[in-house]
Amino acid sequence: MLAALTFSVFVFLSSSVEKATPPILKSALIATGGLVTVCTILPLTFLFDLNVLVWLIPYGLALGIFGVVLPPLLFSIGMPHVGSGLGTILTASELPVVIAMSAFVLAEPISLPQWIGVVIILSGIVSSNIRSGNSNKKSLHTQN
Repeated sequence: MLAALTFSVFVFLSSSVEKATPPILKSALIATGGLVTVCTILPLTFLFDLNVLVWLIPYGLALGIFGVVLPPLLFSIGMPHVGSGLGTILTASELPVVIAMSAFVLAEPISLPQWIGVVIILSGIVSSNIRSGNSNKKSLHTQN
């Protein structure tokens, strides 16, 4: 539930709030909010162990760049241009890619309920955007 809430807040803030704010500032604020959220749930006590910290540095740098810095930055640049509806669909396309890569690259077994969950999520997002797209077309026809 917390992941769904923070994702919704992320999409809303990236697409509609302060469009004139530089994407780097938006990305930094979103990453900071994510850090605060994670630290309130999982205290980072392992960072006080120097051996663990030294072992994690190479992985942390790679994950930090490709998982924390680039996605929000690119998302903040693109969302004002595509809108929150299409942006949600584009971000939801991550789900089938993650399932497929975990099956093919990591050789993890993927069960039918996992695939059904992905289909349900994608169907819900697409259907809600199709409905809102139809209502936008109707309102455009009534204005003309």
